[in-house]
Amino acid sequence: MAVPQSVYIGPYAEWLVPPDEPGPKLDTLAAGQPLKGWGLARAWGRSFPLEVEIEEIVYQRHCFVADDERPGQPTRRMYLAEAGAIEDLRGIDSQAEIEWFAQAFRKELQALEKYYKRPPRMGWGVVTWFP
Repeated sequence: MAVPQSVYIGPYAEWLVPPDEPGPKLDTLAAGQPLKGWGLARAWGRSFPLEVEIEEIVYQRHCFVADDERPGQPTRRMYLAEAGAIEDLRGIDSQAEIEWFAQAFRKELQALEKYYKRPPRMGWGVVTWFP
């Protein structure tokens, strides 16, 4: 039996949440929750966010990705749904895509920054999760 998986390649915003901080309660965020319809998708599904250990502290990785079309967006696919997809990433300007993401989703990222009480770590790469 196949299990569907979301695969996103592109810019993302990430907050590392230490164990002594509460996880996100999405219904308590400012108006415009980071779910479908708001512009951002949270990159975790059925389970809790992934964890990463840094200097012997285990953090939850709260990652958000683009889920809405915005002016200036890359023309390539960022979501790869079909099995066996091949995407040639040579020539991608990842820094330009990060800058586009930060500008295009500025309002959503500012709301999340207020919620988490710190700016995100911006990144570019492969993000996968089970919806």
